Amino acid sequence: MSKIDPRAKLMSEADLQAAIVELAQRTGWTVDFVPDWFWRLAFASMKRQRRGNRQWSPPGKPDLTLLRPGKLVFIELKSERGRLRPPQQEWLDLLKTVPGVEAHVLRPRHWFDGTVDRILT
Repeated sequence: MSKIDPRAKLMSEADLQAAIVELAQRTGWTVDFVPDWFWRLAFASMKRQRRGNRQWSPPGKPDLTLLRPGKLVFIELKSERGRLRPPQQEWLDLLKTVPGVEAHVLRPRHWFDGTVDRILT
């Protein structure tokens, strides 16, 4: 097993998302995601309003959807120690059955080892 770049341990999931979104947009991808701050704001608002259903999309939907001609990629982001929840794994498993669709779990180590570059190029 290769050694993980020490910088990966310092990179948060939010930092990883920002870096991937910036690179993807710079290299011609159309990127769809909901920023963490939006989720926090929306959930806080719904909690104050005492609404029952606080869910807009099915649980487990990957964090990023990237699209460019001929290629569709879904990415679930995790910290170095983060674990996939069962609904997240179910989404990824189902997406991998669709011809031509890629589904990945990316962690900060993948930013530093070239995996992200390989996926986006």
